[in-house]
Amino acid sequence: NVEKYLRRCVESLVNQTLRDIEIILVDDGSPDGCPAICDEFAKIDTRIQVIHKPNGGLSSARNEGLKHIAAEYYMFVDSDDWLDVDACRVAYDNAIQNDADCLMFSYTKEFGNHSIVNHVFEQDCIVWGKEQIADRIHRRLFGPVGDELSKPQDVDLIVSACMQLFKTDKFKNIEFVDTKTIGTEDCWYQILLYENCNRFV
Repeated sequence: NVEKYLRRCVESLVNQTLRDIEIILVDDGSPDGCPAICDEFAKIDTRIQVIHKPNGGLSSARNEGLKHIAAEYYMFVDSDDWLDVDACRVAYDNAIQNDADCLMFSYTKEFGNHSIVNHVFEQDCIVWGKEQIADRIHRRLFGPVGDELSKPQDVDLIVSACMQLFKTDKFKNIEFVDTKTIGTEDCWYQILLYENCNRFV
């Protein structure tokens, strides 16, 4: 039921300056015009693969998409999101340059009449190893402590599985838990993921 946003989302993907990408669109049994929009894009861009499935919820849709990934890295883009045209190139180049298992980038929340830029970290670029990942990312997913309690919203910034690039051969087999079982499926996914992350950018 995201017919209103889907075209803008998919257009932001097909227009990426990094051309060598695969785009997997999962139609989770949407009753509106989304299935037709997905098929329409697939007819004009061979990089697009459309999967039509019965409705199972967000976690089910993401897990289905994970089964079809062939690329070296993957990211999740929700249907009401869109990317700057250079997003994939900048993320991929930085991931390769720094041999990242996971790369996270800042994002903007749009509220119709105003925007909020969310800088995930204060530094422009960081490269962390296993010990720093455990202390500064993994642990924060469980909740703020100490000085972090004065800015609980900063924990929210890292919870979403979007705005990240993940190394396929390390993380493709981690599945999302159904949202009927757990309220914050993104957070639990990342808790499992960061147990096996050795290099974060």
